[in-house]
Amino acid sequence: MIDFTSLGIIILAAATHATLQLGLGGLLLLYNASLGRNIKTTTKKLVGSFVLGFAVLIVLTTVATCFIVTWLTAGRGLAPIVLTSSTGALMALALAMWFMYYRKGSSTELWIPKNIANFIHARARTTKNNIEVFSLGALTVLAEFPFSAVLVLVASSSILELDAKHQMIAIMLYVLIVAMPLIVLRTAVRNGKTVVEIQKWRVKNKTFLRLISGLMYVVLAIFVLAFKVVK
Repeated sequence: MIDFTSLGIIILAAATHATLQLGLGGLLLLYNASLGRNIKTTTKKLVGSFVLGFAVLIVLTTVATCFIVTWLTAGRGLAPIVLTSSTGALMALALAMWFMYYRKGSSTELWIPKNIANFIHARARTTKNNIEVFSLGALTVLAEFPFSAVLVLVASSSILELDAKHQMIAIMLYVLIVAMPLIVLRTAVRNGKTVVEIQKWRVKNKTFLRLISGLMYVVLAIFVLAFKVVK
Protein backbone atom coordinates (compact mmCIF):
# COMPACT_ATOMS: atom_id res chain seq x y z
CA MET A 1 0.00 0.00 0.00
CA ILE A 2 1.30 3.45 -0.93
CA ASP A 3 1.92 5.98 1.85
CA PHE A 4 0.28 9.03 0.26
CA THR A 5 1.78 11.41 2.83
CA SER A 6 5.29 10.29 1.90
CA LEU A 7 4.38 10.46 -1.79
CA GLY A 8 3.08 13.99 -1.29
CA ILE A 9 6.36 15.06 0.33
CA ILE A 10 8.35 13.51 -2.54
CA ILE A 11 6.28 15.35 -5.15
CA LEU A 12 6.39 18.64 -3.26
CA ALA A 13 10.17 18.39 -2.73
CA ALA A 14 10.65 17.60 -6.43
CA ALA A 15 8.43 20.50 -7.51
CA THR A 16 10.42 22.84 -5.25
CA HIS A 17 13.68 21.49 -6.68
CA ALA A 18 12.32 22.08 -10.18
CA THR A 19 12.00 25.82 -9.50
CA LEU A 20 15.78 26.18 -9.17
CA GLN A 21 17.12 27.96 -12.21
CA LEU A 22 20.75 27.03 -12.84
CA GLY A 23 20.01 23.97 -14.98
CA LEU A 24 17.53 25.93 -17.07
CA GLY A 25 19.94 28.85 -17.41
CA GLY A 26 22.77 26.54 -18.45
CA LEU A 27 20.58 24.91 -21.08
CA LEU A 28 19.59 28.32 -22.45
CA LEU A 29 23.27 29.28 -22.72
CA LEU A 30 23.94 26.04 -24.58
CA TYR A 31 21.07 26.65 -26.97
CA ASN A 32 22.17 30.24 -27.58
CA ALA A 33 25.72 29.20 -28.43
CA SER A 34 25.01 25.98 -30.31
CA LEU A 35 22.20 27.18 -32.57
CA GLY A 36 24.49 29.83 -33.99
CA ARG A 37 27.32 27.52 -35.00
CA ASN A 38 25.90 24.00 -35.42
CA ILE A 39 23.28 22.31 -37.53
CA LYS A 40 20.06 21.49 -35.72
CA THR A 41 20.80 17.79 -35.39
CA THR A 42 24.07 18.54 -33.58
CA THR A 43 22.32 20.97 -31.28
CA LYS A 44 19.66 18.36 -30.48
CA LYS A 45 22.35 15.85 -29.52
CA LEU A 46 24.17 18.37 -27.32
CA VAL A 47 20.94 19.42 -25.62
CA GLY A 48 19.99 15.78 -25.08
CA SER A 49 23.38 15.10 -23.47
CA PHE A 50 22.98 18.12 -21.18
CA VAL A 51 19.54 16.99 -20.00
CA LEU A 52 20.80 13.43 -19.56
CA GLY A 53 23.75 14.61 -17.46
CA PHE A 54 21.40 16.72 -15.34
CA ALA A 55 18.98 13.80 -14.81
CA VAL A 56 21.70 11.23 -14.09
CA LEU A 57 23.20 13.42 -11.35
CA ILE A 58 19.77 13.84 -9.77
CA VAL A 59 19.36 10.05 -9.80
CA LEU A 60 22.81 9.48 -8.32
CA THR A 61 22.44 12.07 -5.55
CA THR A 62 18.99 10.75 -4.62
CA VAL A 63 20.08 7.11 -4.57
CA ALA A 64 23.26 8.00 -2.65
CA THR A 65 21.26 9.96 -0.09
CA CYS A 66 18.85 7.04 0.36
CA PHE A 67 21.81 4.73 0.93
CA ILE A 68 23.45 7.09 3.43
CA VAL A 69 20.20 7.57 5.37
CA THR A 70 19.65 3.80 5.49
CA TRP A 71 23.24 3.20 6.61
CA LEU A 72 23.28 5.90 9.30
CA THR A 73 19.88 5.03 10.74
CA ALA A 74 20.03 1.24 10.30
CA GLY A 75 16.90 1.46 8.19
CA ARG A 76 14.83 3.28 10.83
CA GLY A 77 14.57 6.54 8.91
CA LEU A 78 15.43 10.04 10.03
CA ALA A 79 14.89 10.88 13.67
CA PRO A 80 12.33 13.59 14.54
CA ILE A 81 15.13 15.96 15.59
CA VAL A 82 16.72 15.64 12.14
CA LEU A 83 13.39 16.25 10.41
CA THR A 84 12.79 19.26 12.65
CA SER A 85 16.22 20.62 11.72
CA SER A 86 15.37 20.01 8.07
CA THR A 87 12.23 22.11 8.35
CA GLY A 88 14.31 24.90 9.87
CA ALA A 89 16.75 24.64 6.98
CA LEU A 90 13.87 24.77 4.50
CA MET A 91 12.57 27.97 6.10
CA ALA A 92 16.05 29.49 5.99
CA LEU A 93 16.36 28.54 2.32
CA ALA A 94 13.01 30.20 1.62
CA LEU A 95 14.44 33.46 2.96
CA ALA A 96 17.62 32.93 0.96
CA MET A 97 15.53 32.33 -2.15
CA TRP A 98 13.62 35.57 -1.64
CA PHE A 99 16.60 37.77 -0.81
CA MET A 100 19.79 36.12 -2.11
CA TYR A 101 19.12 33.62 -4.89
CA TYR A 102 19.01 36.20 -7.70
CA ARG A 103 21.58 38.94 -7.96
CA LYS A 104 20.30 42.50 -8.16
CA GLY A 105 19.60 43.98 -11.57
CA SER A 106 17.42 43.33 -14.58
CA SER A 107 18.81 39.88 -15.37
CA THR A 108 18.46 36.32 -14.16
CA GLU A 109 22.02 36.12 -12.83
CA LEU A 110 22.14 33.80 -9.84
CA TRP A 111 23.90 33.68 -6.49
CA ILE A 112 26.61 31.22 -7.49
CA PRO A 113 30.26 32.38 -7.29
CA LYS A 114 31.49 34.28 -10.31
CA ASN A 115 34.20 31.75 -11.16
CA ILE A 116 31.67 28.90 -11.37
CA ALA A 117 29.24 31.05 -13.36
CA ASN A 118 32.01 32.07 -15.77
CA PHE A 119 33.11 28.45 -16.17
CA ILE A 120 29.58 27.28 -16.99
CA HIS A 121 29.12 30.17 -19.40
CA ALA A 122 32.45 29.48 -21.14
CA ARG A 123 31.84 25.74 -21.45
CA ALA A 124 28.32 26.26 -22.79
CA ARG A 125 29.69 28.63 -25.44
CA THR A 126 32.61 26.53 -26.61
CA THR A 127 31.87 22.84 -26.04
CA LYS A 128 31.15 20.63 -29.03
CA ASN A 129 31.51 17.27 -27.33
CA ASN A 130 28.59 15.26 -25.94
CA ILE A 131 30.64 14.05 -22.97
CA GLU A 132 31.59 17.60 -22.02
CA VAL A 133 27.98 18.73 -22.32
CA PHE A 134 26.87 15.75 -20.20
CA SER A 135 29.37 16.87 -17.55
CA LEU A 136 28.10 20.43 -17.79
CA GLY A 137 24.54 19.30 -17.10
CA ALA A 138 25.81 17.35 -14.09
CA LEU A 139 27.78 20.38 -12.87
CA THR A 140 24.67 22.55 -12.73
CA VAL A 141 23.14 20.03 -10.31
CA LEU A 142 26.21 20.06 -8.07
CA ALA A 143 26.51 23.84 -8.13
CA GLU A 144 22.99 24.25 -6.73
CA PHE A 145 23.42 21.63 -4.03
CA PRO A 146 23.36 24.26 -1.25
CA PHE A 147 19.73 24.91 -2.20
CA SER A 148 18.78 21.36 -3.16
CA ALA A 149 20.53 19.16 -0.56
CA VAL A 150 17.76 19.46 2.03
CA LEU A 151 15.14 18.80 -0.63
CA VAL A 152 16.91 15.59 -1.66
CA LEU A 153 17.31 14.57 1.99
CA VAL A 154 13.62 15.08 2.80
CA ALA A 155 12.55 13.33 -0.40
CA SER A 156 14.93 10.42 0.20
CA SER A 157 13.62 9.95 3.74
CA SER A 158 10.09 9.71 2.36
CA ILE A 159 11.18 7.39 -0.46
CA LEU A 160 12.57 4.96 2.13
CA GLU A 161 9.20 4.92 3.89
CA LEU A 162 7.55 3.44 0.80
CA ASP A 163 7.37 -0.26 0.02
CA ALA A 164 10.58 -1.52 -1.62
CA LYS A 165 8.75 -2.16 -4.91
CA HIS A 166 7.68 1.50 -5.07
CA GLN A 167 10.99 3.12 -4.12
CA MET A 168 12.63 3.09 -7.55
CA ILE A 169 9.40 4.36 -9.12
CA ALA A 170 9.39 7.21 -6.59
CA ILE A 171 13.01 8.08 -7.45
CA MET A 172 12.17 8.16 -11.16
CA LEU A 173 9.14 10.34 -10.41
CA TYR A 174 11.34 12.73 -8.43
CA VAL A 175 13.86 12.98 -11.26
CA LEU A 176 11.17 13.47 -13.91
CA ILE A 177 9.58 16.36 -12.00
CA VAL A 178 12.94 18.04 -11.33
CA ALA A 179 13.96 17.75 -14.99
CA MET A 180 10.56 18.87 -16.30
CA PRO A 181 11.54 22.56 -16.83
CA LEU A 182 14.41 21.45 -19.07
CA ILE A 183 12.10 19.11 -20.98
CA VAL A 184 9.55 21.91 -21.40
CA LEU A 185 12.27 24.29 -22.62
CA ARG A 186 13.47 21.73 -25.15
CA THR A 187 9.92 21.21 -26.39
CA ALA A 188 9.28 24.96 -26.61
CA VAL A 189 12.40 25.54 -28.75
CA ARG A 190 11.46 22.65 -31.01
CA ASN A 191 8.02 24.21 -31.46
CA GLY A 192 9.44 27.54 -32.61
CA LYS A 193 10.09 29.57 -29.47
CA THR A 194 13.39 31.45 -29.58
CA VAL A 195 15.98 31.58 -26.81
CA VAL A 196 15.55 35.35 -26.70
CA GLU A 197 11.80 35.08 -26.12
CA ILE A 198 12.26 32.54 -23.35
CA GLN A 199 14.96 34.59 -21.63
CA LYS A 200 12.82 37.74 -21.82
CA TRP A 201 10.00 35.81 -20.14
CA ARG A 202 12.36 34.68 -17.36
CA VAL A 203 13.56 38.24 -16.75
CA LYS A 204 10.02 39.63 -16.78
CA ASN A 205 8.78 37.00 -14.33
CA LYS A 206 11.87 36.82 -12.10
CA THR A 207 10.08 38.25 -9.08
CA PHE A 208 7.17 35.85 -9.50
CA LEU A 209 9.49 32.85 -9.87
CA ARG A 210 11.45 33.88 -6.79
CA LEU A 211 8.31 34.31 -4.68
CA ILE A 212 6.79 31.00 -5.79
CA SER A 213 10.01 29.09 -5.19
CA GLY A 214 10.44 30.52 -1.69
CA LEU A 215 6.81 29.84 -0.89
CA MET A 216 7.21 26.21 -1.95
CA TYR A 217 10.10 25.81 0.50
CA VAL A 218 7.81 27.15 3.24
CA VAL A 219 4.92 24.86 2.26
CA LEU A 220 7.23 21.83 2.20
CA ALA A 221 8.59 22.73 5.65
CA ILE A 222 5.08 23.04 7.07
CA PHE A 223 4.02 19.77 5.42
CA VAL A 224 6.98 17.85 6.86
CA LEU A 225 6.49 19.42 10.29
CA ALA A 226 2.77 18.64 10.34
CA PHE A 227 2.85 15.09 9.00
CA LYS A 228 6.26 13.74 10.00
CA VAL A 229 7.26 15.56 13.20
CA VAL A 230 4.14 16.39 15.20
CA LYS A 231 1.89 13.70 13.72
